[in-house]
Amino acid sequence: MRSPSALIRISVRRHVQPRGEGLLLGATAGALWGVSDVAIKYLTHAEPGPLLGLLSPWALTALVAGVIAFYASARSLQIGNGVEVIALTSVAANLTAILGGILVFHEPIGSGALAIIARFLAFCLVIGGAALMPAPMRATPEAA
Repeated sequence: MRSPSALIRISVRRHVQPRGEGLLLGATAGALWGVSDVAIKYLTHAEPGPLLGLLSPWALTALVAGVIAFYASARSLQIGNGVEVIALTSVAANLTAILGGILVFHEPIGSGALAIIARFLAFCLVIGGAALMPAPMRATPEAA
């Protein structure tokens, strides 16, 4: 559990710039939305049915995670660069949901070693491709 402790250590430092703080909040919001997604999926597959599942701790988890994610996302967009924050929020939400599917629901990544390796490499290529995308160019007035 090094990642959560590292995020907590970074977040309590006072010299974090607003850009970094916005990105940190965006990643946190995305991870919490992923947790909320996993909890909602659990509720829809609950044994007593979706209606009685509302009495489950998973319902409280989905509600609390969703509310905190909403406020963290709103604040991250106020203090950070919107494009960067939205991208990081999306990556964190998807990664958390994928890991939740694997760890909570025991969903298979593939049917064999080759399929697992191929899907993992494809995921890495998508993340790498997104990281290599050039930043948008800002329009600047020409020097006269």
